[in-house]
Amino acid sequence: MQNLNINLVEVVNNQSVTTSLKIAEVFNKRHDAVLRSIKSLDCSEEFNLHNFAVVEYIDAKGEKRPSYTITRDGFTFLAMGFTGKKAAQFKEAYIKAFNTMEQTLKSISQAGVNTELNNKPNNNNPTTPISPPRDKDNFYHFNIYFLKIRYIIEDNIPLFLLNDIDNFLEVTKINGIDKERNKNNYTINHILYDYNIVPRGKYINNSLYLFLNLTQLIEFCYNYKTKRAELLENILTNRIIKYIEENHRTEIETKGKNIFLITA
Repeated sequence: MQNLNINLVEVVNNQSVTTSLKIAEVFNKRHDAVLRSIKSLDCSEEFNLHNFAVVEYIDAKGEKRPSYTITRDGFTFLAMGFTGKKAAQFKEAYIKAFNTMEQTLKSISQAGVNTELNNKPNNNNPTTPISPPRDKDNFYHFNIYFLKIRYIIEDNIPLFLLNDIDNFLEVTKINGIDKERNKNNYTINHILYDYNIVPRGKYINNSLYLFLNLTQLIEFCYNYKTKRAELLENILTNRIIKYIEENHRTEIETKGKNIFLITA
């Protein structure tokens, strides 16, 4: 078998994954052809959510381009369409890489059990909240299926990163344009304008980020009317509000307040 001088699999959110860029390189395909193959997969919306995440990378020109992060199951589904002797060899190499990475993750998880137990809060004081960890840009985050949604707490208000909402709902889509509205170049910012929703801008590490509060986000999901928007609205109202109240009690004063009734 050909020696592949490339790390086929990496770890994202404690899950072994690959990328559309790596798949294109390994199978000697154009990246745009791999993207088209992914977009044309006849899989369910739930399977897509679990196994394909739209992300950005910087190309050789320094420009942002779309790509996918893909789970093992997503790769298996996609690779069904790759035929030929070389393709079979590459698929075998990928399967081996996934197996190796998942065994490594399993070993790390088992080794960390005692540490996790030792770091749990005092059971005699169950009301003490544990603030979720922050990333290098000081964002909190939670995961919905395979995708990460980052947020901050500012002035006792949870604010959700617009770019992550866009990725989850696939508003701007893989090529930067909503396919159904291709002629109008209709992006998430156009939709926010249509719904009269004004995101809050905030500079973090000299970069401007846009955020929606809970009221705006749920209003957006309600008006956008797609399966993903309906799913996100349901998760927000049934899980995320409780999660934020439980994990950020020291930052959000919920007593006597309704965190929905806060304007941007």
